[in-house]
Amino acid sequence: MTNSSGKGAFQAATPLETSSRPERQTRGELNLLRKSGSIPAILYGKGLPCVKVSVPAKQFAKIMETAKAVYSQIFDLGSFGLALVKQMQFLPINDQVIHLDFLKLTEGSRVSVPVPLKFLGEDACPGIRQGGILNPVHHSLNLSVGYQNIPHEIEIDVSKLNLGGAIHLKDIQLPEDVKVLGVAAEDTLVSILHPAGAEPEAKEGE
Repeated sequence: MTNSSGKGAFQAATPLETSSRPERQTRGELNLLRKSGSIPAILYGKGLPCVKVSVPAKQFAKIMETAKAVYSQIFDLGSFGLALVKQMQFLPINDQVIHLDFLKLTEGSRVSVPVPLKFLGEDACPGIRQGGILNPVHHSLNLSVGYQNIPHEIEIDVSKLNLGGAIHLKDIQLPEDVKVLGVAAEDTLVSILHPAGAEPEAKEGE
């Protein structure tokens, strides 16, 4: 078994300027709001009324450029509290964000979020040095976690993998608060493939 920490730094909330908007708006009014540089959005939560808000398009676009994963990013919406993006709608012709759904986070909130995997130690990996190819089977994991403990990313050390070696979900250590969804303990997260055309050496007696 190859041990890997699976650790990742917990994140601080990202400020996002947020304004209220009328409860009822026509399609034309929403288009005018977008032309003025804002993205219409809704903010909802379990047992809470849905609130209509808007956020600056340029500020949100800049966050999207730098954030490791928008859907696991905690946003500080000022007086509206903390929230996660649960859904984004895009304009098909240019991928412009035209609407956002925010999930309001409250004390004790447990959420399901995709968190990216970051593979460390490729330069020292024996399998890669022998010509092997890093083969990420998963690029992210869906986590059920208390929102205060959402990591930016999950780090996986591949520095000791040989050709044909692999790291499985059971090999990484995650905080007790974290539950991985949709992936079994035996499932491979990353492996080192043999170079194209190369066959693994047969063991004696095979």
